[in-house]
Amino acid sequence: MSQIILFQIAGNTPSGSYFLKDTPSEAWEKYRRNAVRYLRATEQNEAIATLEYLPFTCNAVCKLNAVDDIVPTGNHLLRLRVPVEVFVEIETEQGNWSNRINQQLPKVAHALGRVGCSIWRVLAEVELDAENKPVEIMQGDELTITSETVEQALNQARTLIVSHGAPASLDRMHTVFHAYLRAACEAANVPITQDRPGIVELLGLLKKHDVFVFEPELEMLVTKTLRGAQKSVDALQSFRNEYSLAHPQAMLPEPEALLVINLTQAILRYIDGRLRK
Repeated sequence: MSQIILFQIAGNTPSGSYFLKDTPSEAWEKYRRNAVRYLRATEQNEAIATLEYLPFTCNAVCKLNAVDDIVPTGNHLLRLRVPVEVFVEIETEQGNWSNRINQQLPKVAHALGRVGCSIWRVLAEVELDAENKPVEIMQGDELTITSETVEQALNQARTLIVSHGAPASLDRMHTVFHAYLRAACEAANVPITQDRPGIVELLGLLKKHDVFVFEPELEMLVTKTLRGAQKSVDALQSFRNEYSLAHPQAMLPEPEALLVINLTQAILRYIDGRLRK
């Protein structure tokens, strides 16, 4: 199985033969939960996202003692099993992977060590049995207008759809759209008078201030399209409020979540392409 070493403590390689023993899921979740608390207390928000959203498993590194009993060394190996498409992204450090590998994983390893789970190595592996989940979340550089919030939400949506499926990324796609519309209003100098305008209100502001550009003969069709988009956006907000982990409730089924995500991206690409530059 193909592997990439993402992180390793220098000079901490076990000598001789070693064995890996699965860390019980309850123990690993306890380590993860306390490490997140440590990262939150030290204001390492990006590292929190890396530890919370990536599907890590943990193994204890063990060796044979003098009487051939298997004993733990006190070190652990983090394993990240991902579909082939994501493995390629990791291998070529696309998107946010360079930042995760070089900046966030060392912080994650440090935090885990502080709560009793000393990390020796972090591996990425191809999960050959992974479902063929669509990993079609857009990249930030596809958009003319963006912001730090848009970029972070896209990266998290991409990670969530791979590790937990489309329903888990629904809330982040809502954040992407909301943050994009606010950035578009600011770029067009459209005044935002409400304290916390929603996506429907922001889209309405863009329409009202005539910041879309298109051929005059298409005006009627575009008007109908934008009206339809507004209804879809309104539905997106309802899906997010009623069927995502934005609140403690049941999540949307996978087919409907994919429909909402793909429709959101289509509307977003259209708006981005038709805004006055």
